Amino acid sequence: MKGRKEEDEAKGIFHYMLGRDRGLIKNIKLSKTDSRGLAEVRFEQDGYDGLKQLRVVYDVQIDSFADIKTYPGTYIFIDPRGFAPNTNLIKDNVFNLTQYGLGGYYMIVKSEHAFGAGQANSTIYAKWVNSIEATAQEQSDADNDSGSGAGITRCSSVVASAPPEVDPALPS
Repeated sequence: MKGRKEEDEAKGIFHYMLGRDRGLIKNIKLSKTDSRGLAEVRFEQDGYDGLKQLRVVYDVQIDSFADIKTYPGTYIFIDPRGFAPNTNLIKDNVFNLTQYGLGGYYMIVKSEHAFGAGQANSTIYAKWVNSIEATAQEQSDADNDSGSGAGITRCSSVVASAPPEVDPALPS
C-alpha cells in the first residue's frame, strides 16, 4: 500500500484520478467526514505535528462511466495529484496530500449502476481508509499497541489524574 499503480493493480486495487483526458472517471466529489472528537483522538495519538493537526478525513463520491468491477468491500486508490497536480506521493513529504486525508486508499461502501438507452453510468461511494504512509504491517502493529495499554500518552495520564466531572443535568 505505497500508492504504486502496478503493485496495487496486481492486488486488485485500482487507481482513480480526476482530470485525465481519458478513462472512466467523470467527477470525484469530496465530502468531509464528521466525527465528533476525531481531532482530539488524533492529537492524543500523534501529538502536535504541524499541518497534520488540520487533517480531516474526506470520503468520496465518484461519478464514472459504467464500472461494474466496483462493489462494496473493494479497495481503490484515489490519486491526490488529480486535485492538485503539483503534489506528490512521497512518504512524509509536506506535499503528500494523502497524509492530510485527501486521496489515498478508500473502501467502497456503496455502488450504483444505471444502464439504459445511451446511458451506462456508475456512482461509487467510498470511505477513506489509509494514506500511503503506513503499510499494512505498520497499521496492524499500531492497532495492537493501542489496545495493550503498554504506552501511556500525555492525554491519557492527564485524564487519569483529573478529578471526575459531575454533569449538572444528571440527578444526584
